[in-house]
Amino acid sequence: METSGDDAAIIQGIISMAPHLGIKVVAEGIETDAQRELLAGWGCDILQGYFFAWPMSLGKLTEWLRHDRQATVTTD
Repeated sequence: METSGDDAAIIQGIISMAPHLGIKVVAEGIETDAQRELLAGWGCDILQGYFFAWPMSLGKLTEWLRHDRQATVTTD
C-alpha cells in the first residue's frame, strides 16, 4: 500500500465501506510507522502487528501492559 496506488485505493475503499455495513476494519501485519500512519489516517478501526508488539504469552502480555506500556485493558 505504501508503493502501490492500486493497493492503497483498494484498502481505502474497504475502510470507507465498512461503517456503512456496520462492521469494523482490522488491519493485520502492521510493521512500519508509515503503514500505521496511513491506515490510521484513512480511519482504520483496529491496527495490529509487529510494529506494536511481538506475539507473547498471556503472562508476558499482562506484564507488558502493566509496566512497559502502561495501557488500559478493556473488553467489549
